Amino acid sequence: MMLNAVLSSFRQAVSVSCKTSLVFVFVLLWLLINWKAMLLLAFDGAEIEARIASIEPMLTVQSMLLYPAIGALFYFGVYPLIAYLIFCYQSYVDKRKRLIKLKHDCELMQAEMKRAKLRARLVDSKYNSEVRIERDKLNYQYLMAERKYALKMRKLEYEAKCRQVLDVRRDFSHIAPK
Repeated sequence: MMLNAVLSSFRQAVSVSCKTSLVFVFVLLWLLINWKAMLLLAFDGAEIEARIASIEPMLTVQSMLLYPAIGALFYFGVYPLIAYLIFCYQSYVDKRKRLIKLKHDCELMQAEMKRAKLRARLVDSKYNSEVRIERDKLNYQYLMAERKYALKMRKLEYEAKCRQVLDVRRDFSHIAPK
């Protein structure tokens, strides 16, 4: 029962330490810095007094307090600054990428607009060419019809003149010497 109470209180202490992240980081760094001493203390086969005596030279003020405190302060003071600078740089890079993409999209849209204008001109030109060809065909047909009409009129005039000549000949045929 006593062991359960000790374990329960240890669990609560660990959870409170984990919740207080500064203490958690300090403890984690302390364990990382003093890992040899902890392994010798836990797994060395000698008596506890001999183990403690063997790790005492390893445990200095620097390794016990100074380095973990500096690491924890670095983690909570300098690391957010570095992370913020990295975030700002990443935001800048993302904005530049978006700007370059927007410029590329604008250039692409301008090229598409030019292409559409040229295509419209081509269609218009094709339409105008077809209209011109059709107009020329109609003009040609009209000119041909006018020429046919003129030829028919000349033929009729010629025939009328021929009839007149024949009529005149008939009229003068009785006078003409035989």
